[in-house]
Amino acid sequence: MLTYCTVELLKKSNFHAALEATKGVFDRLRTMSGQTGDGAKLVDAVLALGATGIPKVAINSGRSTTDRDEQTGFAALLKGLNSM
Repeated sequence: MLTYCTVELLKKSNFHAALEATKGVFDRLRTMSGQTGDGAKLVDAVLALGATGIPKVAINSGRSTTDRDEQTGFAALLKGLNSM
């Protein structure tokens, strides 16, 4: 994510660096999934288990309840990050 916030880090503008890095996370989701949009809708489209139980971008194997809970929790964290 340094691609998105290097200038801000060099200027020691921590708030703006965090903001730009956050934008980078969502850009990465779009790149990985081919989806458009932003925020919670993007997270749901890309990381949610949905009816099939298979997300477009998986962070683990999704075989166990723990794996599925981790996927859901990660999606919730990104939604919170977007709300920042």
